[in-house]
Amino acid sequence: MNDFQFQDYFMYRKPLGNFSNFLSITDMMDPIELLHNDSIFAEGVYLASPSLRSSINKLENQIASTKEKKNAKETIFQYYARYNTRPTPFGLFSSIGIGGFSTHPRKEKSCYEKSVNVDLFWAYKVADKLESMPEILNTLKVVANNALQKSNDFWLLDTRSHFGLMNSRSDIREDITVKSNQLIDYVINCTEEPISYQTLIDDIAEKFSQSSDDVKEYLQKLIKEEFLITELKFSLIEDNPLDWFINILERDQNNSELLEKLTEIKAMIQDYTDRNIGEGNNSILALENKMSQIVKANAYLRVDLYDHAELKLAQHTKSSLQNILKVLSSFSSAVNSQKEIKNYHEKFIARYGYERLVPLQLLLNSTSGLGFPKGYSQTEVSKQNNEDSKNQKIIEFLQRKFEKALRDGKEIILSDDDLKDLNFDTEQQISGELYCFYNFKSKKLEVSSLGVSQILGNTFGRFHSKLPNTIVTKNVNKTKEIFTEAYPNTIITQLNEVPYFGRGGNIMISNSLKSHQLELRNYTTKKEMSINDIYVGATSEELYFYSKKYEKRVIFVMNNMFNYINGSKLLRFLLEVSNSDFQNITPITLGSLDSYNHVPAIIYKDIIIKPETWDIRKSEAKTLDSLKNWLTNNNVPPFVRMKYTDQIIYLDLSRTIDLTMLFQSIKKHSFIQLLDVHSVCTNDTEILELVVPFTRSDVNAHQIYHYAQNIYTLEDSGSKEKYFYAKIYVNKQRQTSFLQKEYPLLLNYLKLPENLQWFYIRYKDDGKDSIRLRIRYVEDKQLVQLYSRFIEWATKARKNIQISGYEISEYIPESARYGGKKYSSIIHSFFYYDSILDLLLQKKAEQTIEVRTSLSIIRMFLMMKLSLQDQQKLIKNLFDGKHKLKYEKEYHNSISLLLDNLCTKNQTDEADIFCVMNMKKITEKISSVLKQKDLTTDWQRILGSLIHMRCNRVYGINSELERKTMFIVDKVINSKRYTDMFLEVGNETK
Repeated sequence: MNDFQFQDYFMYRKPLGNFSNFLSITDMMDPIELLHNDSIFAEGVYLASPSLRSSINKLENQIASTKEKKNAKETIFQYYARYNTRPTPFGLFSSIGIGGFSTHPRKEKSCYEKSVNVDLFWAYKVADKLESMPEILNTLKVVANNALQKSNDFWLLDTRSHFGLMNSRSDIREDITVKSNQLIDYVINCTEEPISYQTLIDDIAEKFSQSSDDVKEYLQKLIKEEFLITELKFSLIEDNPLDWFINILERDQNNSELLEKLTEIKAMIQDYTDRNIGEGNNSILALENKMSQIVKANAYLRVDLYDHAELKLAQHTKSSLQNILKVLSSFSSAVNSQKEIKNYHEKFIARYGYERLVPLQLLLNSTSGLGFPKGYSQTEVSKQNNEDSKNQKIIEFLQRKFEKALRDGKEIILSDDDLKDLNFDTEQQISGELYCFYNFKSKKLEVSSLGVSQILGNTFGRFHSKLPNTIVTKNVNKTKEIFTEAYPNTIITQLNEVPYFGRGGNIMISNSLKSHQLELRNYTTKKEMSINDIYVGATSEELYFYSKKYEKRVIFVMNNMFNYINGSKLLRFLLEVSNSDFQNITPITLGSLDSYNHVPAIIYKDIIIKPETWDIRKSEAKTLDSLKNWLTNNNVPPFVRMKYTDQIIYLDLSRTIDLTMLFQSIKKHSFIQLLDVHSVCTNDTEILELVVPFTRSDVNAHQIYHYAQNIYTLEDSGSKEKYFYAKIYVNKQRQTSFLQKEYPLLLNYLKLPENLQWFYIRYKDDGKDSIRLRIRYVEDKQLVQLYSRFIEWATKARKNIQISGYEISEYIPESARYGGKKYSSIIHSFFYYDSILDLLLQKKAEQTIEVRTSLSIIRMFLMMKLSLQDQQKLIKNLFDGKHKLKYEKEYHNSISLLLDNLCTKNQTDEADIFCVMNMKKITEKISSVLKQKDLTTDWQRILGSLIHMRCNRVYGINSELERKTMFIVDKVINSKRYTDMFLEVGNETK
């Protein structure tokens, strides 16, 4: 089980109001009274909703319609419940602070400080306006979009961001491709670093003999298409957009009126910041009026509240937090996003192999590459992958516990023995932030539905500007330390992007991790990292990003609160591939139990891992009366929390106003979840949300020792050789039987001439098991015959349920993996003979299949006259030795027999006879290839790939049998008997 360490500090988040206010609400209460009686709440409402403010004015002036009165009343009460009970930060409704652990717990009286900034949607609109003004544009600097990538004769861009001003997701444009030409190449090369817009105009006009007006028109088009970025596009990492605009206008002194307005807005923001909370309504109105004179927006200000009160929780609270992570790590499920990346990894290898680096934008372009993973067309959070064996075990376990809890009428209780049973051998995320609720009265912890953030620093990064410098520094240092430990000799790059929707930028701001940075599609003064330098490669285990500039692997991380699923597909891909080494810790997911209306609480020791829940669907609450009946029939208590998406609000269902609020929410969202509160709500109830940073204490280094060096280009995709290529879909369990019985019949049916060589591999295509048949033909008329006869055979085979389907495709040889194109003919001849050998190896024999396969590999070494040292070095790289003890006993006798066969020079069976009699000539040719100086990869990787493909043809996709084979070979070639007889056997084989 993974061990975790908590930091000695945490962030607390708490509502600004209190439970006594929430409990004092009555159905007869006038909502306007709430605003008049609580100036802080009134100011919070002013900030939160300008549209509600308008309705309140109508209510106060008694000109509101019946519908407006009803809607305003419900909305005010909803905000009031939030203000008094919900700790999640939102304007003046809640606050954040820093706490720690101590043997002497204490809690000081709150002391608040406002942090006021412009809303980023307004800021993006200002940037757009300034950019449209020629007198300002002419004074700006521009830089090439850092998400651009050139491949052959094209410039590729994944998407346009609209710089935060997109109206809907239907406006998203993707796969932007522009033909390279002398002019655009010159422009992009000139703008690798920031350059004056006017200087660029002059340079282009002079070099290409164009008028300045024509050049301006061309450059403005490039700016609109986001190939060029102006310096008005402010950073989201430790930057203030208002100051950014002011500095640009002050520098160039070309629009004094705008500069004066922005400077005045800055002063007004400072004045509002200095005012006590509850005294700022007029300041808010004045600010919005002034800001709307520049551009109108639906939001103008972003306000956070910091509480300077010191909070110390008991030291033993840390033990409870440890227990939470222990439970969550045991129950963390594999999600579909991980499956998507795994499937994408398989597709990448099938198309590009292990020895090619593919330009990132070329790979992700749907025309020239693979496009994005299929699931990226959806924006919802990845769901649990129910096909995963771990998930199935978790679901079965929860089902048993659930049934027992229902029989006993109790909660689902987890024990230490339960956790041992669910202790899977998975390496989990290396850092994060744990979200949980803390009840001051009961001292109980409850896991938040947010669960755990992906890395340490997400929430702290968002609020960095008001946190103590010591805390920010600790977070940064710990993040760098843990990633350096996990990824040695790797460039850790802080990632962000310009949002499609400007308000999303409010939760994308963050502090700098003091590492390399990449803000996709944004202006940057120093291009230390760009997409044009990012390539994608693959090992047998994972995809990786590689920088040619730094000659290192690149890992991307984000440290803000933005849900990357809602960002660009490129942002998501960079993060999910970077994070694919580790299993994320997630809240407990219930699988099939989600279909039940009611699920008991899940408890471990004194911790609420998941509260008791009731799910209400729109069909079950068509009227207010039917809702009341449903609540009664399901024994729902009066005090609950209403949850939809990530919104949680406390309700007292004994009040009509709360019941109506629930009913309206069900109508709006179709599905609502109610959560139990687990304790009696009283006037002195106080609940905090804790955000506690943690790191793994047992991090293993994830290092890639060989990076591909061959850059894939579009020309490679056109180098199709004469191959007939068919994917034959056969269930994995039936493949060996198919290869022994039906496959030879297929080859006979195709009537292959002697000069046509074939080979096969086993694969998995989008979750479907397949056998891939490749036949190299000479004349085009042979392809026509192959095609027609294969279709005839496949149609009958499918009808007879011998295969589940087929697909005929184009085959692009993976030449870089095997030394280069000039050696393809020899390699594919080897595949032909190897395929025959592998069919023979699958026949039943006295020795196990893995022992016989191991013998064939050692025979190959001897035929190649490979030195003992080279054999041992090769196998050491292919077999990590971790499983030696596991296999030692199983194969002890088999290894002795194998050595006997080698020493006596006896052929053990039909496969061994074929290996000795028919593989010698082609194996010697391969040996000659391995000695060439112009190979695209080193000889060990070529030979390793040949061994891997032999195992694939014999076993299918079976890493366990492949490891066993490598163990046997390793054991034999390092034995004294083999060493003693090696020269003798080698000479006999010559």
